[in-house]
Amino acid sequence: VEYPYFDEVLGSGLQPRTAFLFADRGCGKSANRCMIEDYCRSQKTEGNVLVIPYKNFRAVLQIAGGDPAQVTHRMHIHEILRQGVLALLDHLRRHTQLTQRLYKKNQPRWVALTPPTYLTPVFVNRLLRQVGGLSTGLTAARLQEAVRGQAWEDLFTMAKGEARVTVQLLALLLNAPTTPDAEPTSSPVEQLEEFIELLLFLDFDAAYVLVDRVDELPETAESPQAGVALLRPLLKDLDLLELPHLAFKFFLPTEMQPAVKSVIRTDRITLRHVTWADNDLRCLLEARLTAFSDEDRHVSSLNQVSDVGLKDIDDWLIEQAAGSPRNLIRLGEFVFSEHCRLPVDERVEVDERVEIDADDWEKALRLYWSELGLKMDNITGRVTVAGRELSPGELTPREYEVLQFLYKHAGQLCTRDKIVCDIYGTEAGADVSVGAIDHIVRRLRKKIEPGDKPLFIVTVSGKGYRLDHARPTYSSTGREP
Repeated sequence: VEYPYFDEVLGSGLQPRTAFLFADRGCGKSANRCMIEDYCRSQKTEGNVLVIPYKNFRAVLQIAGGDPAQVTHRMHIHEILRQGVLALLDHLRRHTQLTQRLYKKNQPRWVALTPPTYLTPVFVNRLLRQVGGLSTGLTAARLQEAVRGQAWEDLFTMAKGEARVTVQLLALLLNAPTTPDAEPTSSPVEQLEEFIELLLFLDFDAAYVLVDRVDELPETAESPQAGVALLRPLLKDLDLLELPHLAFKFFLPTEMQPAVKSVIRTDRITLRHVTWADNDLRCLLEARLTAFSDEDRHVSSLNQVSDVGLKDIDDWLIEQAAGSPRNLIRLGEFVFSEHCRLPVDERVEVDERVEIDADDWEKALRLYWSELGLKMDNITGRVTVAGRELSPGELTPREYEVLQFLYKHAGQLCTRDKIVCDIYGTEAGADVSVGAIDHIVRRLRKKIEPGDKPLFIVTVSGKGYRLDHARPTYSSTGREP
């Protein structure tokens, strides 16, 4: 299933253009990136495009001392070139006829790869490890020694299978004559342009740098501002973003969108925000069910394999997904796993029923709700339960205060007296009874619980309440306390 705005973000390799795709978590940022990788590698795009995934920022952060704000333009481009080397070598391993072009005298100088800028021993060993070269005793040091001695036969004898092509390419690069232009004093952008020139020489039309997982680092996971600071050197360089034959494709969380828009030229760059309508989710559900159907039985709706009492199960599934394809798939997995679960006691006769029933649905729903949990954002006031954001005003001020208190003390016993003192600022029994808290909790449960049996606000008999399955959250200005 092609995601919303997929074609627009994919674009054309003949006229590459930088694009930003924003989405909430679980709405398909990484899935979009994976699909674009697949389209480019299988040549389903207009033009021949080399994809360069840029989704691991650990190297640049290490150089910057762990501070995203200290990552520089040069650091980013150097790492992008490293990833470009890996992507190109992978392509050449699959298209070995192209490697012969690199031996021609009129080949573009591969400045970005000449020693010592990029072909460091660590980098070469990483490449050799990927293709099994290290297991045969072939290391960067032995490779460099063989190249210096022009011992080509010995070198290629050591390399077997897939490793042989990689070793041939590395030997070629290590043996390339060093020129003044190839010194690391050239700017990062010049090195990137040299790399693109080589791609054109190898019949590529463009390169796509796919930037993803910015928010999955410890340094950025709790702060969108840190993620924007990490990317700022790239975002503010319009010349880089519009470099001929190159396009950046950014896949970023919604929380980063306001800060990114304040940095980039929105009149020159494509910017889209993905949302999933119910009909989009219905199409996704139908496509997945069809893909996993048996050849002799086409299933496009869950009600085809459910009891008559669950004729609206597709609608329920879509409603619970709350606009998230990830949630839709996850809840569907819970439904099938509960349906297929066998009794623990082998002496119990296994039910031979085929249809999904109400018990399967209820158990799956509780697992799903407990996994997604409850989130509160003290800055924005948003409350999200199992992926569904409560509408403004759905909770009364008192209900919100009680839930907020329980959330701050999630997993802990909160006595009724303690809740009264915090909410009403008085000792229990002075102006308000603890019974008022019980009444508020009952109203809360009707609004946030998945059924009659409480999942989130659990009663601790004779003592008070405990909030289970609370999840941390953050807003555009920081994490909740």
